[in-house]
Amino acid sequence: SRLKTFFNFAVERGYCQNNPAERVKPYRVDNSRIRYLSDSEEQDLLRAAMAANRTAVEAGLSPRSPQRLLLPFIVVALHTGMREGELKALKWAQIDFENQSIEVPSTVAKMRRTRIVYLDEATLAILHALPRPAKSDEPLFGGLRANLDRYWRPVLHTSGLANFHFHDLRHTYATIALASGASIYFVKEQLGHADIQTTIDLYGHPDQAAHRDQAARLETFWRTGA
Repeated sequence: SRLKTFFNFAVERGYCQNNPAERVKPYRVDNSRIRYLSDSEEQDLLRAAMAANRTAVEAGLSPRSPQRLLLPFIVVALHTGMREGELKALKWAQIDFENQSIEVPSTVAKMRRTRIVYLDEATLAILHALPRPAKSDEPLFGGLRANLDRYWRPVLHTSGLANFHFHDLRHTYATIALASGASIYFVKEQLGHADIQTTIDLYGHPDQAAHRDQAARLETFWRTGA
């Protein structure tokens, strides 16, 4: 949309005759496609990311380099379900270490409303270990803002994962959270969905393994009464 706005301005000022971006359809995340990592796939991805990080460390690259920031970027995405754009814009002041949370401001949230994302201890430790930017208004993951794909795709290739996008880390978070017993309302708030029906439509249908687990729990309840 920014590109279209730019060319519309150029047309109005007479710099060009038409808007070449007018026919370009904006990219949209396909929410009907739910792809998430299995336990083994998650380990494969993290191993590949850690190997890339180790190579960057051995090469003497700065902790602020995109190669060194990629591993924590992936882990925080996997542990919070935050959108790629929200993480790229994340600043130190948004992190509340005392209350174990991140404030996602309305200016970067997709639904244009501020929300609080709660963190586990591992994510807090990773964020605390990140080097602070020289300027307070500089994003923590600034080195990845313009070129995430350049460093993400080699790690993805090394991991051997097929048909997997960065946004699928968000799907993985939601799936794991629900499977671990989190309420659908909690997941809705963490992800920042506009309404709970969106969360139910996307994640409210457990897979066959989850169905079998629930059936086994019911059997135990009927037999023991507990």
